[in-house]
Amino acid sequence: MRTCCLTALLGVAVWGCGSTGGSPVAPTGAAISIVNYTYVPQRLVVTPGTTVNILNEDPFQHSVTSSSAPGVFAFGSVNGISFDTGPFTGNRAIAIPATAMPGTVVPYFCTLHPGNMVDQGEIAIVAPSSN
Repeated sequence: MRTCCLTALLGVAVWGCGSTGGSPVAPTGAAISIVNYTYVPQRLVVTPGTTVNILNEDPFQHSVTSSSAPGVFAFGSVNGISFDTGPFTGNRAIAIPATAMPGTVVPYFCTLHPGNMVDQGEIAIVAPSSN
């Protein structure tokens, strides 16, 4: 468990993940773990076009579902970005559109445990670096 948490904090996915349709997805470096009702990291910073791999380490189902604003526990979107893994155990992945506007912050929550997770998570979109 410690390895997966550290892996998620470093933003390096090392496990095989499936999309909401169950097909394999290659890791791209952005990852969220769900551990003890906690999203790790709570704030994930990505660039447009990123695939975010999600590992639910709890023994029961959770979801990663976008909302329109922090504290709103209903499916929603911000600047046209929305996602919903549906309830799952194991692995899932979501895609941030290549057209996502940098500066957008999309809060997300668990539909099965709204308000009961340690913190609501968020994905912040930034411009790709020009290196």
